Amino acid sequence: MWNKLSFTFGILAYNQEKEILETLESIRYQIEHYSDNENINLILIDDSSADNTVDVVIQWLNFRKNIFGHIDVLLNKKNMGTVYNYNL
Repeated sequence: MWNKLSFTFGILAYNQEKEILETLESIRYQIEHYSDNENINLILIDDSSADNTVDVVIQWLNFRKNIFGHIDVLLNKKNMGTVYNYNL
């Protein structure tokens, strides 16, 4: 018997308050138009943004969280850089 397919979107963010909604809406579009009942997961890592990136993400997720099987939002207390976050 085949298991349900799983796919994970990963987002690395730093001071993306003005752009993060485009990324999230692009993911939503892909899920709604191309997903065939796969288990879709989201991992978002914020690298200690100084703007409202995290607030924007949380507000968006409050209305859209049902499209994901699992969500991880990881918040760095200090800026660690792209390589660190990618490895995380």
